[in-house]
Amino acid sequence: MFRHSDALIQLQDYGAAKAKLQETGSLFREVGWPNSALSCLQSLGHVNVQLGRTEEALKQFEEVSQGTHWQHRWQGKLSMGAAHEVLGNYTRAAELFMNATEIVEENSNPAETETPLLFIESNWATLELDWGEYTHAAERAERCVALAQRLGIQDQYVESKLTRAVAFLELCDLKAALGESRTAIDVAQLLRDHPRRSIALSY
Repeated sequence: MFRHSDALIQLQDYGAAKAKLQETGSLFREVGWPNSALSCLQSLGHVNVQLGRTEEALKQFEEVSQGTHWQHRWQGKLSMGAAHEVLGNYTRAAELFMNATEIVEENSNPAETETPLLFIESNWATLELDWGEYTHAAERAERCVALAQRLGIQDQYVESKLTRAVAFLELCDLKAALGESRTAIDVAQLLRDHPRRSIALSY
């Protein structure tokens, strides 16, 4: 069911994805699998953000962040921060990103914390764009590019390339912006990541 939902999200059929995630979450709760239900709720929150239902997503992310599993706790806080960023509440977003970092750092195993820290750093870079700190955003995103490449997390590689493209565009470095956008387009096309490819094309 998760794969079906993921496929619908990739196709940007968010209405169908929401219905499928709600159905799946209900089934997990019925059979007594609370962690799987929270994972489903996390995905549902992201779908609601895409549907413009950010306030509804915030409530779902908050519920996820109150779970007992370490992964749900940091994911929920990070997603709450990203939702507040969408709403323009940048100070609150920064606070939640710091909360997420603190939760991640409770785990002393680098093999388990590198990926969460990559996602948090990527979100910090976009927040720096919001604050107009374009040079810092480009530098942070470059670190994310290198880490995403090393970890083999391709969607975050594309995301960080897009962040650098925006930063360079704002800095009027059009050659660099074009180079980052082209790389993002190429990789997104290979991944069949249509939303990010569209964003890259727009830049």
